[in-house]
Amino acid sequence: KKYWTDSNYDQELYTIKRNLENILSQLSNSSDHDELKKAEEYPVIIKNVRPFKTDSLLARLSMYIFPIGIILRALSIPFDLRIINDLKTTRRLNGELDALLHNKYATDGLTTALNLN
Repeated sequence: KKYWTDSNYDQELYTIKRNLENILSQLSNSSDHDELKKAEEYPVIIKNVRPFKTDSLLARLSMYIFPIGIILRALSIPFDLRIINDLKTTRRLNGELDALLHNKYATDGLTTALNLN
């Protein structure tokens, strides 16, 4: 029942996708080749997982008509698995990008400090 009526999952996914698009948009202005290569590795997060908008008439009908709902839920499982995989990849790439940026700024700070001497 929750699969057909709860829109929190969709809202969270939309927020993650929007934030990721903003970050990648900012990274696209970078002149650092390592940052650009890392940005190109990010997966494309798909927008819709469910066949119908949550809590819509079609979603409620699918929920109450058991065989149709089960079939549609089974058909959406590959999309769920893809999103989970994409989010794991995104988390890994965020860590790598964070480390890359920390190393860059640490090196820039050291260069600036050496130039001051």
